[in-house]
Amino acid sequence: MKLEHLFPELTERQADILKAVAQGFTNEYIGNMEGISERTVEYHVGNLIDILIEKNAHITYPEFNSRVRLSHLFHSRVGEAFFEVLR
Repeated sequence: MKLEHLFPELTERQADILKAVAQGFTNEYIGNMEGISERTVEYHVGNLIDILIEKNAHITYPEFNSRVRLSHLFHSRVGEAFFEVLR
């Protein structure tokens, strides 16, 4: 299943950045991979937080920072899709 199907609310660029954040890459590294500035990556991460974390506000993890929360949401949705395919 393609990432775009798991996160239809995201643009292709946002999905790529989310995947990189979930893999633990820094903004600088993501910017180099995507051919954009570190500041632009920060902007996209901010948008991802607005889109995904605010939308999933019922899932709370006050002890984690936003990047960890994004990573958890990514892995959670990917895992759900994997098990859906197995059914």
